Amino acid sequence: MEHYRQAMPDVKVEIALKDFDGASGPLGALSRSAGSTKAALAKLGDHASDVGKLGGLQSSLGKLGSKLDRSRRKTSELDRALKNTENPTKKLNQAFERSQRQTIALAQARRKQKGALRELSASLRKAGFDTRPLSAE
Repeated sequence: MEHYRQAMPDVKVEIALKDFDGASGPLGALSRSAGSTKAALAKLGDHASDVGKLGGLQSSLGKLGSKLDRSRRKTSELDRALKNTENPTKKLNQAFERSQRQTIALAQARRKQKGALRELSASLRKAGFDTRPLSAE
């Protein structure tokens, strides 16, 4: 009879392990699925952040364009003043040169920002976002 008692606990353990193995398969799949969902949500959050950056870049680009236009007008005015003055002062020459440097720097910054905007927009389009409505705002 003692032999019978010892055999019973082994059977119970074997049944419990079989039940655990049967349940762990779906639980493992569910765990893997949750991991991939978490990664997809993180990627979507990154894209949402990029959409915000796109709007900020567009706004900043507009402001930079306005500054560049003002700087170009000022440089043109100073250039006319230099051409219309028989003996331009050192101060006028320096103001013109400073304005030219500022205009060049603003134009370079605008080109750089336009490039960043194009790259970000292309990245979002590749991810499936239509960025055209964003540029219309």
